[in-house]
Amino acid sequence: MKIKHCQERNNSNDKRLHHSWEKIRKLIDELNKKEIPDAIVTKINTNIDAINSFEDSEKRLQKKINQNYAKILKLITKELEIVPLNFYQNQWIAIGMAAFGLPLGVVLFSITQNPVFIAIGLPLGLPVGLAIGRQKDIKAANENKQIQVEE
Repeated sequence: MKIKHCQERNNSNDKRLHHSWEKIRKLIDELNKKEIPDAIVTKINTNIDAINSFEDSEKRLQKKINQNYAKILKLITKELEIVPLNFYQNQWIAIGMAAFGLPLGVVLFSITQNPVFIAIGLPLGLPVGLAIGRQKDIKAANENKQIQVEE
């Protein structure tokens, strides 16, 4: 079963709307290259149908496209563990700063009694999270669980 394509309305000069159309078109093309179970394809097609049947202003259409794009990405990430480019890297940067950097900053503060060291821990946790996330992205790419779209 294939994923439906969006029916773009070409009567607009809005660059942001055109960018949203390109983004969702690229996502659909990438997903059609993968083996996706029919139940997931049905859910994705429901989101595409919502876009195709939407009749409102261009601004609201752009919002609808972006919302359904996010829903589709969340669905495939959760159900199939297929992730976009740099997914884990972006996720682990924040985790690295919060889980590694902040506690390290608190330890440095408790040792030195200088509150500046709390903030110094955050940039120290960033490369840790970046390295972990990059490794997870490489693993996802090697397992063919990555699609060539940005989040």
